[in-house]
Amino acid sequence: MRLVGVVCEYNPFHLGHAWHLAETRRLTGADAILCVMSTAFTQRGEAALLSPVARAEMALRAGADAVFALPALHAVRDAEHFALSGVSLLAALGCEMISFGAECADPGRLSALAEQMEHPSAASRQALQAALAAGQPHAAAMRTAMEAALPGAEAILAQPNNQLAVAYLRAIERLHLPMQPVLIPRTSAHAAEGLSAGILPSAGAIRAAVRRGDWLSVQSALPEESFSLLRRELLAGNMPDPRILDAAAVYRLRTMTEAEWHNLPGLSEGIENRLRKAAETHTSVEAIVQAAATRRYPAARFCRLVAHALLGITQVDCEREPLPDSALLLGLRTDQPGLTACLKQASVPVCTRPSDPALRGEAWLKAEQTAMDVWALAAGLPQGLLFTQGVAAVKD
Repeated sequence: MRLVGVVCEYNPFHLGHAWHLAETRRLTGADAILCVMSTAFTQRGEAALLSPVARAEMALRAGADAVFALPALHAVRDAEHFALSGVSLLAALGCEMISFGAECADPGRLSALAEQMEHPSAASRQALQAALAAGQPHAAAMRTAMEAALPGAEAILAQPNNQLAVAYLRAIERLHLPMQPVLIPRTSAHAAEGLSAGILPSAGAIRAAVRRGDWLSVQSALPEESFSLLRRELLAGNMPDPRILDAAAVYRLRTMTEAEWHNLPGLSEGIENRLRKAAETHTSVEAIVQAAATRRYPAARFCRLVAHALLGITQVDCEREPLPDSALLLGLRTDQPGLTACLKQASVPVCTRPSDPALRGEAWLKAEQTAMDVWALAAGLPQGLLFTQGVAAVKD
C-alpha cells in the first residue's frame, strides 16, 4: 500500500484540515493517510480542546485512515523536536511520503532553507552568533542568519507553517529517510483571526469562538460531522475547564522543589527563575507566561515549560527517549483491511492499548498518563483516561 503521513494537532479538526487531506489524497494517490497527532497537550503546551480519541474520530470521518498518538513527551517540544518525532514515527509506520502545508508555494526554497539550517555555512554561523549576542531570541536569530545566506529567508521563516515545513524537511535530512515531501500551499486565509463563510479557518480562531460561545461561527468552520462530534463532547461535558488547569499549574509551580526546577527540559541562562517569580504573584497560566516572557525568551517557550512542570517531564526523560519507538493507535477506519495487515510490517510496535506489554518501560508512558489525568481532571472525568479511552473505529 502507498502510505502518506501527516503530522497534526487537529485542535479541533476544521475545513482547512479536510481540504488538506483531500488534496493530499488527490495529489499522491494514497491508498491510506496516516496521521500522527498530539494528544492531551499540544506542541505549544496548551491543553487540547477535545480528547485525543474524539479528535481522531473527527479526522477519520473526514479523510484520514488511521490516527496515532504523538505523546506529550514528544509533542510538547519546539518545532524542531516536534517535527523530528512526528516524521520519525511516520517513517517507522511505513509512510513513503509526508504531506504538509506551507505559506510558501516554492518547495525548492523551503528545501534550500532546510539544507542551510542543517548544514550552515560559516557566514550563517557567524551571523547566528552575532544575532544571539545582540539579544535576539534563538528563532529570530536563526531567521537573521538564514537571511544572510539566502535572501528572502527571513520573510519565509516568519510564517508559522513555513517554519514547520522546514522542520519536517530538516527531519527527513537528519534521519536520512527516503521519505518524499508533498507540499500543499496554504493561503493567507488559513491564518485568518476571524471566522467567516468561504474562508478556510484557523484552529486558534475556532477555539476563541468556542470560548465565547459563538456556535454559529464554529459550525461554519467545521465539517458537518466534526461539528456534530464537537457538540456531542460539549453536551457530555468532555471539555477541560481552563480555570481548573490554571489552578493545577499554579499549584505545581508554587510547590516545586529546587531539584524539580533544575530538571526541567531545555533550560538556559536561568530562564526558570523568571517563570518561578511570575508564578509567585500571578494566578493564571496566561498571566504567568506573559509576565515571564521577554524579547529573548518568547511566550511559547514558557508555555511549554509550564506544561513540562505540570506533567513532570524532565530533561532526563527527553534524553532517554529522543524519538518515539512505539506507536499507540487512537483511531482506525475499519473498512481498510489491507491497512491493518500493512501496519503489522511497521518497524515499531503498533499497540491499541497502553497496557500492552510492548510498552513497558517506555519513557513517554508515565508523562502521557499524567497528561491524560490532568486533562480528565479539568474535564470532570475520572482518573485513568489513558487506559479507558479506547480506539475510535469508523467505517462508511
